[in-house]
Amino acid sequence: MAYQTNRDAFLTKLEDAGKTQFIKYFRDNWDNITDKWVSYLRKDCIHLGNNTNNRIESGWGKLKLSLDRYTPLDEAIGKLYNFNTSLTTNVCEI
Repeated sequence: MAYQTNRDAFLTKLEDAGKTQFIKYFRDNWDNITDKWVSYLRKDCIHLGNNTNNRIESGWGKLKLSLDRYTPLDEAIGKLYNFNTSLTTNVCEI
């Protein structure tokens, strides 16, 4: 898939390639929340110069440090809940 400069060109390219399942997935899950992931729509979000997925990857690393395959299920659920809570309170809401 080649890089496309706008949404319509992207969807047209997908349609031409017969990717109807992906188009449905995109429309159902991503197209209605563009303010969360489209760069120009997030211009007012404070990112301190880091607008890549480095923070997400860092979060996964921190979660992996606190969980392993020997973590009891009840403890793992609590840690996942706390992790999710900290993520949602730190995300920029536009």
